[in-house]
Amino acid sequence: MKVSTSMVDHVLSVSQIIGSRVLLINYNSGWPQAFAEEKNRLCRLLEKLSLFIDHVGSTAVPNMRAKPYIDILVTLPDWKNAEIACIELEELGYLLVEHIEDVNPRYFFLRENNDGDPGFMIHLTPQASSFGCDMIDFRDALLLDGKLAKKYGLLKASLAQKHSNDLEAYTQGKAKFVVTVLARWKGAYGVNRLLTHQGAEFKRAELLQIAIIMVQLALAMIGARSVFSNDGPTLARLAALGGLLVVAWLIFGQLERKHRAAGDQARRAVLVRSGLGDLFSPQQLRTMMDRFSISVTNKMDGAIEKQFLTRRGPGERRLTEMLIESVYWTRELQKGGAWLVGAFFFTGTIIFTGIIWFSTVTMTGNEIIIIFRICLVFLVFLLSFDIVGAFLVHISAVRTLGIIQRRLEAAEQAKFPKPDVLLLMTDYNAAVEASPLVIPGIYWLSAKRIKRSWRNYAAAHSFSDDEAKQSEGRALILR
Repeated sequence: MKVSTSMVDHVLSVSQIIGSRVLLINYNSGWPQAFAEEKNRLCRLLEKLSLFIDHVGSTAVPNMRAKPYIDILVTLPDWKNAEIACIELEELGYLLVEHIEDVNPRYFFLRENNDGDPGFMIHLTPQASSFGCDMIDFRDALLLDGKLAKKYGLLKASLAQKHSNDLEAYTQGKAKFVVTVLARWKGAYGVNRLLTHQGAEFKRAELLQIAIIMVQLALAMIGARSVFSNDGPTLARLAALGGLLVVAWLIFGQLERKHRAAGDQARRAVLVRSGLGDLFSPQQLRTMMDRFSISVTNKMDGAIEKQFLTRRGPGERRLTEMLIESVYWTRELQKGGAWLVGAFFFTGTIIFTGIIWFSTVTMTGNEIIIIFRICLVFLVFLLSFDIVGAFLVHISAVRTLGIIQRRLEAAEQAKFPKPDVLLLMTDYNAAVEASPLVIPGIYWLSAKRIKRSWRNYAAAHSFSDDEAKQSEGRALILR
């Protein structure tokens, strides 16, 4: 993955202003407070502008030695306000050091402080600038990985000693480390890697769901086998085997819920990260990544462009279109699950009734008793499988998702109000998590029909016909 080196190139020009001497000082616990106070000053002065202010650089990393300057990233969603922001910053005593106009336009300001207090460096960038994103990503990588931060600190100390009077050589010495970390970060914490985690966790949950059904079936078969035996040792062995299967059933159930919860977490993160384009805090990322227990090191990352058709930029409209697509496919898959479970129940009822009728007509005595015992065993199996309950839950999910679908259409007509979109995202996630997992294989049975109906639906909404034809692989996102 290619990573922009503009952050490194930019730092090389700093020596022209603050000199070439490399001075690293020990971490000061007062730096976060100094940043907070300066942020308040900036917010008061720039209150008429919509902007974001982040603490970046080494002073944002606890226990990291750093140059005596606090780096501040100021992001402007509307770059047309850049000149106004520059004027306001100069009134605060900042000196405009650098102005670059390229694919990553930016301004660089510096303000020295007296009495041994740290100075401030402001990097003014537009929203979604790879320069600003690199600064945030590198900071978050160090915050999330203590070993990586320690390694970076040792590298800085070594370079500072080796190039004590050459700031450019010191900075260039860090370039390879920075670029390598950014490449790994963008792969490990990006949307596509979250998709990979989501797929892996849901796949494991599906396998466990199949295992649970097999255990339930095995228990029913043991019960049926016991009907034909009056031998004490044989019944004891069957009881012991049944006990082991019950333990396996409990373990598989716990693991299935664990992996499904991790997959649900990844799905929610994908919607927020890709839909709104917002970055998660290091604390949230750490918690989220800790929940993933399936290794995806050797797996090919998913691709967000293959999971969703929308090509809008991050914002409420993109998130709405992602939700419209997700709700449509989820509803159709749940509908297919309801039909399959219902057909299974209906068929089973007919077979069960037929067996009872045939037994009463053609059999007598002990034969009928044995058949009835077997039927009772399989009734217990059906009860444990809860076919009726599964059917009703599928139907409830279809009904709830249909309501959300209509609400999304209303939000689309209302030009995507943010509160409505966020509430709908929350309600969609709640509906999916209350629904049963999509029955393994149901996607492949229904894909052709759903793709055809989706093209018709998408044509009436924000998606073009060409985009709708590209729809594939939706099961990964929707479960």
